[in-house]
Amino acid sequence: MLSVSSTSKGHIPSSEMKSIYDTQVAFRPASQNSLDRNTVDLDQERASFIDNAIRTELAMKQAVEEYSEIGDMLAKMIK
Repeated sequence: MLSVSSTSKGHIPSSEMKSIYDTQVAFRPASQNSLDRNTVDLDQERASFIDNAIRTELAMKQAVEEYSEIGDMLAKMIK
């Protein structure tokens, strides 16, 4: 790891910063063997993609509703 000199007391010490190499990589073990050594389970990947898409859509809708409620409240306060 490279040593970094700080130019301000407000800087975060490098010893407290996490390295990108400290993260754990998540992967699925192969659910089946393959003759061509491609062990990607397309059905599982599609299901995970759909799950992600649905969760993202719901989170976005929730955020839009939350911010529209805040906007409505602010509009009422201004009137």
